Amino acid sequence: MATYFINTTYVKHNTPLNNSVEEGYLRPAIMVAQDLRIVPHLGDSLRDKLSTDIQTNSVSGAYETLLNDYIRPALAWWSVFEYLPDAMTKIDNGGLGQRLSDDVSPVSSVEYNRLRQVSEDRAEHYTNRLIEYLCENTSLFPELRDNTNEQRSPVWMRSGRGALSISNGHNTSRTHIPRNWIYGD
Repeated sequence: MATYFINTTYVKHNTPLNNSVEEGYLRPAIMVAQDLRIVPHLGDSLRDKLSTDIQTNSVSGAYETLLNDYIRPALAWWSVFEYLPDAMTKIDNGGLGQRLSDDVSPVSSVEYNRLRQVSEDRAEHYTNRLIEYLCENTSLFPELRDNTNEQRSPVWMRSGRGALSISNGHNTSRTHIPRNWIYGD
C-alpha cells in the first residue's frame, strides 16, 4: 500500500480546495502528484525512508523539516494541479459527463487555464525550494546517495518550463553539484 506524504485534509486546508471536494476524487491526484512531481527529486531510498517513518509515526529532525516545510507545500499545489482536469468531469457507468451543481456555474476555458497556471506556478515555486534545500543539505540525508541499481536516484533540476536540467543520472556515483550550476547565482 502506498504511503502518502500528505492527506486530503492537508490539501484542503492549504490550497483553495474546500471541504466539499470528495476525497475519492482528490486522493488519485495526490498519488499522481507525489509519484510524478516529488519522488523524482527524492530518489527511491529517501522516499522509502520517509514512507517508513510516516507509517511508524517516527518522522523527526531533518526529515520532519524536509517533509513539513518543503515536500508537503509542493505536493499540495501539485495535487491541485493534477486534480483540476478531473474537477470538471465525471466518469461513471453512464460515461463521461460534465459536473454541474445547482449553485455553481461552469468556468470558462480561459478561467480554467488561469487556475491551472496559478496552481502550476505555485507548485513549481515550492518544488524549487525543495530542490534547493536538498542541494544545500545533502549531508543531512544519506539516502540521497544510497540508491541501489534497481532504485531511482534523485534528479536535481530546477522545476519549470525551459529550465536547465542537471542530474547525475541513474546508477551513477553522485558528487556535490555546486548550487550556482543549478541556480546561476
